Amino acid sequence: MTIALRQLHDLVAAQTTGVVRIVYRLTVTATATATGAPPRLLRLELVRGWVHAFVEAPAQSPSGSDPEAEIARLRAEVKRRAAAPPDEALAAHLVAGLAAPVSPAAVITTITDEARLRLGAVPPFHPARALRAAAAAWVVAIGEAVLDELLAHAPLALPGALHGSALDPDERALGAALAATAARGARTLDELLAAARCPAPRARALLRELLVLGAVVGPGGAFVLDGEAIVARRRDYHRAAREVHPDLFPDDDDATRAQRTREMAELAARRRRGE
Repeated sequence: MTIALRQLHDLVAAQTTGVVRIVYRLTVTATATATGAPPRLLRLELVRGWVHAFVEAPAQSPSGSDPEAEIARLRAEVKRRAAAPPDEALAAHLVAGLAAPVSPAAVITTITDEARLRLGAVPPFHPARALRAAAAAWVVAIGEAVLDELLAHAPLALPGALHGSALDPDERALGAALAATAARGARTLDELLAAARCPAPRARALLRELLVLGAVVGPGGAFVLDGEAIVARRRDYHRAAREVHPDLFPDDDDATRAQRTREMAELAARRRRGE
């Protein structure tokens, strides 16, 4: 299965310069579905892998829409987003659009040499943090146990380089151990955890996210994630969540609400375990 998030990660890692156009549909949530929702367009300007501008909008203007009104809407969106740091704003868009398993046809990425964006210019930043945020959402969708199984049964390597902004200070020792695999060969999960200077849960979390991004690879290259199984598991989770989520039953008494809360917590725990 092709993951658009991996495509974007690869473009950034290759220090691409150009305009990236990504068409997607919004992520399905526990309380609403994006099925039939109009496609959205996320348009990023990359210069040697750094984001210089980005804007999100409908992929197609509604029939009969006023172009001037659409421009005004885009300007309002850029102004609204200015309150948040640009990397956090981009992370929110990536989580909404790229953190859900979708078919390759539903997410299209192209590179062009279009003129620079007139809207959405930001102080240049590296999108490593935004990519990790979207990868973390993927980890939840797939299940930690599923990814841990992949990590535990193959030697791991980092063929590329991690940007410094991708790592917290206590993760840098693990990042260095991964970087060393390019020259010294792949290492087992236990060896990498021993080299880490952060708690094992944090080290595992970083490795899961890098696996999802395709940055950490096994002997056969990037790990293949079973798209159909992920979609089916996600669909089953949301169907079950709609039956027990306490927010969907505002008229319940306190005892029933507490029971639903416990059931929802257990459902979420099973999802993290990949069950």
